[in-house]
Amino acid sequence: MASKLTDSQLTSIYGRRITNAVSLFEPYELGYRCPRGHRGVCITWSEFKDHIWCYRCKLDYLSGICPIQRPSWQSVKDFKSSLSKLPFKTRIIRGVDWGLEEIEKEVDNS
Repeated sequence: MASKLTDSQLTSIYGRRITNAVSLFEPYELGYRCPRGHRGVCITWSEFKDHIWCYRCKLDYLSGICPIQRPSWQSVKDFKSSLSKLPFKTRIIRGVDWGLEEIEKEVDNS
């Protein structure tokens, strides 16, 4: 499930992401979860290409094994379209992920 490779092995196989680049979306904004179910601010893009880092698990996961749930902001048609463009087949969680709305409420209440 999680990568059993060392950092140097991950670098040689997948390469590292550009360090000064800014991602348009975090993985949780696209509906990703780590394979153990952690989502939201618990996950981010890994330093390694094609991987997601889970802060709770403290592991890098290949994004292709991370399940996806349709984000509330995305229409069913757009979600299906984005899935069809992925270079891998992923596990889809039924329903809608309302996680972004929950994070916005927490920010508004603080």
